[in-house]
Amino acid sequence: MFALLPSLLRGQDSTKVFPIQIVESGLLAASEVGLSLFWYEEFERFSFQNDNQDWLQMDKAGHFMSSYQVAKANWALCELSGLSEKKAKRWSIISTTAFYTGIEILDGFAKDYGFSWGDFIANEAGIALILLPNEWQQRFSFRYSYVPTQFPSYRPEIFGSGGLEQAFKDYNGQSYWLSLWQKPRDKWYHFIGISLGYGADGMLGGSGNPERNAEGDILPKFDRTRTYALALDFDLQGLAVGRPKWQKVLRLLDFIKIPLPGVRLAKGLRPEYSLGLY
Repeated sequence: MFALLPSLLRGQDSTKVFPIQIVESGLLAASEVGLSLFWYEEFERFSFQNDNQDWLQMDKAGHFMSSYQVAKANWALCELSGLSEKKAKRWSIISTTAFYTGIEILDGFAKDYGFSWGDFIANEAGIALILLPNEWQQRFSFRYSYVPTQFPSYRPEIFGSGGLEQAFKDYNGQSYWLSLWQKPRDKWYHFIGISLGYGADGMLGGSGNPERNAEGDILPKFDRTRTYALALDFDLQGLAVGRPKWQKVLRLLDFIKIPLPGVRLAKGLRPEYSLGLY
């Protein structure tokens, strides 16, 4: 299916197919085959799952942010490879949608998983954001940050046993940010903005905290808490105003929230405020 995407796109546009489209089509097919062979242990009849209440919706925020940033980075990469802005954006939407939808379909056939409409909608909403006018997109971004927590030591089978693996799996240490910038760009402070962050804490399981881990050890009691933050942020692309190529390169790093001063609210049984770098 993915190998046909370049020809389908060429049917919509009389211009030639660029190498980036051929390469990405091959990578898409290879990634889906690789996941089906090495990530999933067993397949069965296609099924659905409703996981919208799990992990205090942190996984849905992750799907939304990651799909937006992958589509945005893919758009920048396609422009750097020579595609026009319009065609690069269109190809990014097609290929990114194919990638994320393919994963959800594999989940639907995988044992102990299932096709999640919540994940699918979050993915599509994130990808669709790159359709907004460019002048709007220059005023906001969605970002990710991570701080190591104690929770992987209690359930390494869920949160992973290494730093990079935990950064992907430990929702307790993740935060997702909406970063906002101001205009006009001719002001010296144009690259300084604010970020609104969402996170969660105290989670040892998706829908609730279990009493024991996979080894049978009794787990401590934690309050599952939503957290909100307000912090300063930098628009990296704003540092390269007047240099379009550098802006496209910096767009690839746009998903990273740089730790800067801010305030954090943990909205548990007793709300707590804290100052720090977020």
